[in-house]
Amino acid sequence: MPTLETTSGKPVEVTPPDPETINAAFRNVMDGDGPADESAPPKRQPRQPAEDRPSRARTAKADKSRTAKAAPAVLDDQARAAGVAGLAQIAAAVPLMLAKTTGNPAWTADAVTIANAAPQIADACVQVARNDARFAAALDRVCSSGPYAALVSVGLSVGMQCFRNHRPAMALPGTVHPDELLGSTDGNPVPAAA
Repeated sequence: MPTLETTSGKPVEVTPPDPETINAAFRNVMDGDGPADESAPPKRQPRQPAEDRPSRARTAKADKSRTAKAAPAVLDDQARAAGVAGLAQIAAAVPLMLAKTTGNPAWTADAVTIANAAPQIADACVQVARNDARFAAALDRVCSSGPYAALVSVGLSVGMQCFRNHRPAMALPGTVHPDELLGSTDGNPVPAAA
């Protein structure tokens, strides 16, 4: 018999396990005859041959339910122009942010240029949309973004007025001078002027 020593140096006799006993126990467990282990995952059932499996019923394409796609929005010239003008105002916000972060007045000039050119950009887009159906469809998709466009537009106008409140000399389109805003005599806010 082999002996081992403990950490304190005392010899201990070790009885090696019988390999036949271990192999027999292993075979019993693998064959399902051994003790059931509660924590063991369930055994997989053998796969049925293809001819014994039930077939899945297939439905014809025409019988399947379909979700109706919403028809693409078709806008008139006025709605297209308003949408493009709004997008131009949103685009003008990017140079305003850059002007604020960099301190470079050229970015502010770019923002004012884009905002001032919004009506001309809108008119040009409407003219192209009248002559090119694919451009018109793309423009209609972009301009008919629903309530999110209104939310962005309101947020942008509030942001631009707040920006002007801190820099009154910067005459941004759609904003008023802070003194004019605060100087309303009836207590109501002054509507934004172009």
